[in-house]
Order: sequence, then C-alpha cells, then structure tokens
Amino acid sequence: MKQLFAMDRQLLELFNQQWTSPAMDPFMRTATIASDIGLIWYAAAVLLMLAVRCSRARLAGAAMIIANGAAFLFQALVNLILPRPRPPLVEEGIRFLVETPASSSFPSAHAATSAAACTALVFFYPRAAWLAVPFVLLFAYTRLYAGVHYPSDTLAGLAAGAGIGILAAKAVQLLNSRRS
Repeated sequence: MKQLFAMDRQLLELFNQQWTSPAMDPFMRTATIASDIGLIWYAAAVLLMLAVRCSRARLAGAAMIIANGAAFLFQALVNLILPRPRPPLVEEGIRFLVETPASSSFPSAHAATSAAACTALVFFYPRAAWLAVPFVLLFAYTRLYAGVHYPSDTLAGLAAGAGIGILAAKAVQLLNSRRS
C-alpha cells in the first residue's frame, strides 16, 4: 500500500509541478471551474433535449442528469466514509491553481460527474464519444494540474462515474420501455 501512495505522490508531482505551463494556467483554471459539480454536463443535457427533439435525445438528457446527480451524491457519501486529505494539506510543493475545497479528496467529484454524464450520453449516442470523452479527460486532468486531487482520486472518480452512467442509462431505458 505504501508503494501505491508513493506512486500517487510521484504522479501528482508530474501533473502538478512538471507538466505545467503558466500559459496554460488560465485555461486549466477555467476548465476545472466549468466542471464544478457537473454544471457543464447539466447544461449539455438540457441543450441536447431542447436542440434535438426526439425521444432518444430526451432519454439521453434525462440519463445524463440522473447520472450526474447520482455520481455527485455517491462521491459525497464516499467522501464521508473514506476521508482523505487534499494534496495541498499534506504534500509540500503543490502548485495552487484554485482554492482547495474543504471536502475529502477521494474520489474526485469532477471526474465522477463527468464520467457519469458522458457514459450516459454515449450509451444513447455512441458516436458522441469522440467529442465527449476528451472533455471528461480534460476535466479529470485539471484536478491534478490544479493540485487538489491525487491521481488515484481521479481514477476512482472516473471508474465510479462510468459505472453510475451505465446504471442511469439502463434505468432510463428500462423505465421508458415499460412506459411504451
């Protein structure tokens, strides 16, 4: 376990201190703020439902909203059960790009909500993956770049979010088939 934590710290150092650029800081700050509690995904879901007027778009939008909310609640529950201090609170040399949240570090809410909403979208629109997946990866990466999560927090968020996204999409699909 010590080796995993050591690798986590080493990777964080790469993402937060070595693979950075002052020219990229404003973009990364904006991207990480845009993905707060999945707000950008809620907006995308509503836009999809309004712009594409068909039942599949409504199902995808509903699944995205449900997945996003469920992922946020899931990570909040895990935060309470498995409290992990944020890197700036326990690691030296962390670059501060955004204010350190007061919540626990594990798992990343940004990664979880992004992966959940994206997975729900791709469930209904597989070809949307080429556009949506890079945003998920960007939002997850910004949390490392900003120094507020360890890589394992982000990976756990991505995995949990993907699972929640699949469950939400299947639940919406099932409810719709029962209604028809």
